[in-house]
Amino acid sequence: MSIVNSFFQENLINKGVDRYNSKPFSIANYSPYNYFNNVLYISGQLPIINGKLKYCGKIGKDINENDSEDSVFICISNILWNVCDFLENTDQKVDNVSCVNLRGYFNTVDNYQEHSKLLDKASTLIVEVLGSKNGKHSRLAIGCSSLPKNSPVEIEAIFSIL
Repeated sequence: MSIVNSFFQENLINKGVDRYNSKPFSIANYSPYNYFNNVLYISGQLPIINGKLKYCGKIGKDINENDSEDSVFICISNILWNVCDFLENTDQKVDNVSCVNLRGYFNTVDNYQEHSKLLDKASTLIVEVLGSKNGKHSRLAIGCSSLPKNSPVEIEAIFSIL
């Protein structure tokens, strides 16, 4: 295990970032992550725990604010543990991990307006884990009329790996 991965994993544990799946997980015929030219693309993550979707439905109708926030934390935790798994399995010497971009999609009722507030939970955790320099990122928060498996949240991320 590389020094960066050891630090990354320790940071996740110290920050209380739960690991919800024992290995990277996808629900269809795609990879949970893809690495190309020092960029790690993490596929959209749903609030999946042990291979099962924890929450289903629309935010503001079927899902309350607390469960919406929990969904975000599960998604971002799955993203961060996918980064950790990549670091653990790469042969490349890694000195730096930075979050470049975060995209959050929210299955909401038509008049919902707190998309960016929900995504703030994910942004804050990334900054806590990576620090203010490596954790700051661009992002997109958008409302959708539906998401795969009727999930309330899907989050994808892009990381620079140097």
